[in-house]
Amino acid sequence: VSLLLAIQWLTLVFKIERSLRIFGLRLDGTLGHNTMLGNVGGIILGISIMSLLFVTHSQLWMYPLMLLSLTVLLGRIVSFVLKGFCPIGVIGASLELLGLGILLLFAGNFVEY
Repeated sequence: VSLLLAIQWLTLVFKIERSLRIFGLRLDGTLGHNTMLGNVGGIILGISIMSLLFVTHSQLWMYPLMLLSLTVLLGRIVSFVLKGFCPIGVIGASLELLGLGILLLFAGNFVEY
């Protein structure tokens, strides 16, 4: 997952026209590009780095990773409610739920009662 998100971030940064076409977005001007690269790209890169640190270094990285993934999922759900369903959005939400479920399985092994 970490590697796929890193590749997605690189594609977003260096081949933004392709990414915009995939996501169905049209940006006008520098502000739109900076928002897309900064906000969306930063979240993707952050999740990628945290998942890599979780796998390679410490289980403590699981909690910020879960929180960031949960906020992305919450934003997607709010978008569904306000703007309606989108097939790609449903796929993304499903993958986010799957990833959070896997992290919760790991959390059960690390939480001390």
